[in-house]
Amino acid sequence: MSQRKTRLLVGTSLALLATFLLAINLIPAMFIKVPLNPVGNEKFDVIIALGYPALEDGHPSPMLRQRVIDAVNLFKNHHADHIIFTGGAAHNPFVEADVMAKLAHSLGVPTANIIQEGKAKSSCQNALNSVKIMQEKNWHTAVVVTSPNHLKRANYLFAHYPIHFAVSSSGYLNEMNLLESVLFNQWEQYSLTRLTFLGYPTCRS
Repeated sequence: MSQRKTRLLVGTSLALLATFLLAINLIPAMFIKVPLNPVGNEKFDVIIALGYPALEDGHPSPMLRQRVIDAVNLFKNHHADHIIFTGGAAHNPFVEADVMAKLAHSLGVPTANIIQEGKAKSSCQNALNSVKIMQEKNWHTAVVVTSPNHLKRANYLFAHYPIHFAVSSSGYLNEMNLLESVLFNQWEQYSLTRLTFLGYPTCRS
């Protein structure tokens, strides 16, 4: 292949990639308008902490640990009297809700105040199964805890249900390098773009 054709191919590929990245970052901002309600000083019926895979040895991963810490802080600051940890064994044999509950208990949350939802294997199922628990207990308000880059998608999914909720960011990770952060953010933007075109996903508990 000649150098000219090689440069043309590389240039075209880069242009397509740039267009794709621009599209997945702009489309959600243009079409997904669900407000991100802050926690403030409000008291809720329950805190819902969304799962994330544990490490391969079963210990809490940095992302999972950060979500648990934020949920525990909200609990200790009296934003709710119960915490739902939601997440199944989605990517390895360890049930995310179990790992999160053990960590929360070690941080001072009584077992009686912890509810484990260990079947969800997607964000969609996190929302569906958590809201089912709320309905069973006649709860109507919640604060949803997840990672910063996941907030918008979680917000969109929970807004599908007839509950009042706020969202809480578990903060950025010191362990996550710049490349990991960019890739994670772009995956979430891609997922939001899919939601924009396909609408709320059909999911089963």
